[in-house]
Amino acid sequence: MKRSFALAAGLLALAASPGNAQVIYDNGPLSTGPLTMGNGTVGGPGVAAPAGTTWSEVQDDGGTTCSNTVAGFSCGIVGTSLFRMADDFTIPPGQTWTINSICIYAYQTGSVTSTPVFTAANIQIWNGRPGDPGSSVIFGDTTTNRLASQMFAGMWRVFNTTTPPPGTAPGTTRGIRKLDLTLGVTLGPGTYWIDWQTSINGTAAHFAPTTTIVDQRGVAGANARQFQTTAWFDALDAGNPAGCGAGNVQQEVPFQLKGQIVTQGFSVTGFSPPQGGEGDIIQITGTGFGNNPDNICAVVMQGPENAIPLEVISATPTLITARIGPINELEPPLPGQVMVGLGTGDRGAFTPVFRDIIPEDPQGVWIWDRDGNPNMGVAPNPFLPIPRPPPPNIKYWHGRVMGGVMMVEIDGNWMPNTYVRVWARAHNHAMQMGADLAAFCIRFRLGGSAQHCAQRIADTIRCAFLRRGIIVNVQVQPVPGTPRWKITVIKKGVGGQPVPIDWGTLIICAEMPRKINPFVWDPITAFFNANLVEQLSPPRGIVNDLDLSGNDGATITPMMGPWTNGVRIELLPLNLQSANNSMTMTAWGATQMMGPDRRLGQAGLRFRPSFFDVFADFSDIGGTEARVVVYRNSLPVGDVVVPISPSGIIGTISPAPGQTALPRPNGCGKLSPILPPFPPCFWINFDRFGVINVAGQQFLGNNLRILVNNATDPILNIQAFDIAAAQSGQGDGAGSYTITGVAEGGICYANCDGSTTPPILNVVDFQCFLNRFAAGDDYANCDGSTTPPVLNVVDFQCFLNQFAAGCN
Repeated sequence: MKRSFALAAGLLALAASPGNAQVIYDNGPLSTGPLTMGNGTVGGPGVAAPAGTTWSEVQDDGGTTCSNTVAGFSCGIVGTSLFRMADDFTIPPGQTWTINSICIYAYQTGSVTSTPVFTAANIQIWNGRPGDPGSSVIFGDTTTNRLASQMFAGMWRVFNTTTPPPGTAPGTTRGIRKLDLTLGVTLGPGTYWIDWQTSINGTAAHFAPTTTIVDQRGVAGANARQFQTTAWFDALDAGNPAGCGAGNVQQEVPFQLKGQIVTQGFSVTGFSPPQGGEGDIIQITGTGFGNNPDNICAVVMQGPENAIPLEVISATPTLITARIGPINELEPPLPGQVMVGLGTGDRGAFTPVFRDIIPEDPQGVWIWDRDGNPNMGVAPNPFLPIPRPPPPNIKYWHGRVMGGVMMVEIDGNWMPNTYVRVWARAHNHAMQMGADLAAFCIRFRLGGSAQHCAQRIADTIRCAFLRRGIIVNVQVQPVPGTPRWKITVIKKGVGGQPVPIDWGTLIICAEMPRKINPFVWDPITAFFNANLVEQLSPPRGIVNDLDLSGNDGATITPMMGPWTNGVRIELLPLNLQSANNSMTMTAWGATQMMGPDRRLGQAGLRFRPSFFDVFADFSDIGGTEARVVVYRNSLPVGDVVVPISPSGIIGTISPAPGQTALPRPNGCGKLSPILPPFPPCFWINFDRFGVINVAGQQFLGNNLRILVNNATDPILNIQAFDIAAAQSGQGDGAGSYTITGVAEGGICYANCDGSTTPPILNVVDFQCFLNRFAAGDDYANCDGSTTPPVLNVVDFQCFLNQFAAGCN
């Protein structure tokens, strides 16, 4: 739950003393008192807890018909299933916490409270919500035993004794234990997540009770999560009876942090290098910055009306690493002051009103609110910005503050798939108010005129600010006598009254796409930050300069109207086995209910240490379940339906037995929307076998098909297919992937040489198969056999059958 823990002055003084281990954060109560609400009979009186103890009674909503039904969530190893629990805490700006230990709570039904039952506990601290893209572990692991002590907490966990009537009779079979785990970590300001797992002798179930408040099924902002073998899910209580009252209510789990709090000073002491241009890295030194880059606003001041935005990449209490934003090359830049301010930052998604505007990064909208925070500082020496004229396909429009509002003028006709970035910052120094929205990224799938694009940018700015409850009025007006259109941003305060802007910046960058057409079938177009290089011999499209956002890529559009047989993309094997690497596929087309230019679904891979996460999202067409079909070459070996969690993770891929390297994607695509299977079906082909794990079931395969299982909006056609990737190299922007073929159709095992010129299947494919058989290549194991010798005469007959069947 995102909240700061307020401390009394006396406790703060004690906590700052060396050697003390006071409670510095408490995530909520657990005891509900010495008397139950009833006794499991209608109107029956409450039952007193045994002397010296209290109850922890699962609560209702204050009425008589709906109560919670979960006494606790599994948080250990149960048989072959793995469970963990997670919840968050926030360290306020200006503070550093040294956390010596954490107290968590657990119980095993039927265990004797006088005898220790827990044998171990491990813990991790994350810099974001577990399971979300970009979140990573910054402390701890899943193996180190940090259990220091355990004791009976003097509480008995019981179900609701009154609701729904007659309730459940209380008992003393669930004695709650208090477990102290040793940490030893120092953290600066920011929001962190803790996840843990407990162990007992054997693999019987044991549970973490939930935060419990009388007459409340949950608390505002509750956001606990549970890991279930392969993926993270929200910790939800469906209610008793199921679906009653507010339905699924997300829960919290109680824990206490013990340690010391130190109040930080805040200052900006310098930066390096002393000059630089757009895209360069600048490091700012000082104190009191904290560890959360989203809470930091950094700029180079260029007079009272404008500034050069700095994108904060990372932060420690004494060092900020930032990337320099766009510099107006049309006006000679002057040396400026490097300014840093602390506030409350948030990174997340937003939804534009216009359906042809596509947010490129679901977690890429950064919104910062100063909200009266006094911490703001200026470096003592000036920074010299160096303007760099943008490439011919990129254009910037720099805005101004005039009359208390921000405004910018744009012009020109914009091509389809134009990629747009926006920086918008609005401040009133006298009121210590500020709101920043930096570098959110959208794609204009259909392009349009300056008026058309200005209206859509205005709506996008408004929607992105509303993501954090910041109200702005954004207007679009023609500039008389010119082809330009003016966008004006007016900040609103309490009661909707305008707040004058005395400092701000509004910058719009439009990157027109570059198309190449090296293939027989369809052209490809780069988007986001990607470049596209055409190589004609052999025909290839090289998509390079990939960053780690996971959004750099190319879109493939059919030349002769929507695809009827799907689309097939052939790749040089794409190595994703490095931190933060990923591959994402997205299909666009028409649906029966919503019409054309709709997102049909998304699926892909994300690298984790030693394995891939497989993720999918079919929410645009009403799908909440995925059907995962695994193939071993041409043979189906697994077919599993799995719910799609909020994180989108539906399974994992690990190296095949005896292998250390993960399989590499060498093809992907989308099967026909009008032939069975009717729902969107993505597929990924790999250059070798891997172990594909879905809902606890494991299959050895080299082709993965991901379908929506319960779509509510039928698909009519496919109008475009995107493949995006994040691939780290020697530095940010050094990754690439290569498209060797684009064809209408789907998976085509028999097209061994990857040709795209009709006839796609020909005698060369036979020679290719013979060569790969002779080389012992996994590809030649057509029948997917695992008994030595895996390559044998049966594979030849299998290949002949695949050739005769053609491409599906």
